[in-house]
Amino acid sequence: MNIQGPLPVLPTQQRVDDSSLALRVNQRIAGEILHVNGEQVNLSLQGVQVVARMANPDQLASLANRRYAQFVIRDIQGQTLVLQLVEPGKSFQTAPPVGNDLSTAILASMHLPADTENMLLVRLVIGQRLALNPQTLQELRQALDGLGAWGESEARMAVALKQAGLPLDPATIQLAMHSGQNSIQELPQLLVQLYNLSTDAGLPPSVQEMARQAVNGLVSGILRPGSDPAALGSNFQQAVQTLGQSLENALVQILSQGESADTPVPLALARLQSWLSHNGRQPLAQSIDHFMQGARLAHFSNTPPESPTPRGDWLHLDVPIQFPRNPDQSQPETQPLHFKVARRSGAPEDQPVDPAYTNLVLQVDIQPGETLQVDLSIVAQHIKADVTASTRSLAELAQAGFPDLRAGLSALGYQVVNSHISVGQPDTSGRLEPRPALQAPLHSIDVGI
Repeated sequence: MNIQGPLPVLPTQQRVDDSSLALRVNQRIAGEILHVNGEQVNLSLQGVQVVARMANPDQLASLANRRYAQFVIRDIQGQTLVLQLVEPGKSFQTAPPVGNDLSTAILASMHLPADTENMLLVRLVIGQRLALNPQTLQELRQALDGLGAWGESEARMAVALKQAGLPLDPATIQLAMHSGQNSIQELPQLLVQLYNLSTDAGLPPSVQEMARQAVNGLVSGILRPGSDPAALGSNFQQAVQTLGQSLENALVQILSQGESADTPVPLALARLQSWLSHNGRQPLAQSIDHFMQGARLAHFSNTPPESPTPRGDWLHLDVPIQFPRNPDQSQPETQPLHFKVARRSGAPEDQPVDPAYTNLVLQVDIQPGETLQVDLSIVAQHIKADVTASTRSLAELAQAGFPDLRAGLSALGYQVVNSHISVGQPDTSGRLEPRPALQAPLHSIDVGI
């Protein structure tokens, strides 16, 4: 499976073609002049260095004292562009505007107003490594303006949604903004509250039963390391089924199949939250709502992207994992296990993943500042395992424990044919993690329309 990553920066001598910069004959481009050498000129186009020669050699001399220039591509000959210089005077600025920031010029070239909001969006789009074009900026601005008043935090989330390929409108921005980001860590406290509710003799039996169903369902969705591989696999499957089902899916299931004795966890929580809200128990109702909003955001994040995304198409889910209790802890520590699996492009809705040909990534924060990631590339019964640890000490622990991982996978019928353990920062792509606006000057960024 080919899981795409960020586009590489091409070296100067690499062939320039439509796949790298989407260049074509007769296209008008703006570039930064890096060096004029004999019959050739080295340019920076959208941050990529390329080699070009002039269709009219006499124009080379006029480039020697310029930093920026505008050209028309007359031909593409292997690794070299053949360019014609466009004389300045109309739409191109030969020097950065005030503050060494070209965001004003970028917006002007797109015929968009250079107001504070658009200037912010330009920086956020670049910071999130999105394609910068008028359509993207207009889509972001329309969704944000639908909120009424908005600021940088809302804009960051909108750009993060766009980068993830998720639907973008005022409602989705509000959902992402107001969802509980730390609901997994808050799960133990919520379980204590629900258990107390289920044993409260002063409540109607139906409410106690709803609370019991919610507790049993949520407890079954917690991973507990130390089990044998088969039991842990079953535990993981139950966790995914419990936390991966949306409230809407649970309702559709009941409408089509009828209600069973085992009420789905999302529906049990929704009914309980409604009863609590109408009976003056707001604190617990709000805790349930906070947890459900976090789950709702996770389900929303798995909406198939509206268009292909640079980093591929993945299914994501955070599953609670409970580590053994230390002597100085009153209860076991619960952390989110970040789980994602590659989704087949164009796959049917009921079979989004091919288990015999996919990528599976598991990532967990052992403690603050220490993150471990296991990336399994699966082809039939063969696995390539890449383990990334954020610290050297954690990598050494992973190395010591790798034989157990190999044995566990073997017990499940898989053979590890290649493995690698390294120290580095695990990849967080796919999570809705809004990035700040780009703070560096934009004088090196060229946009040609």
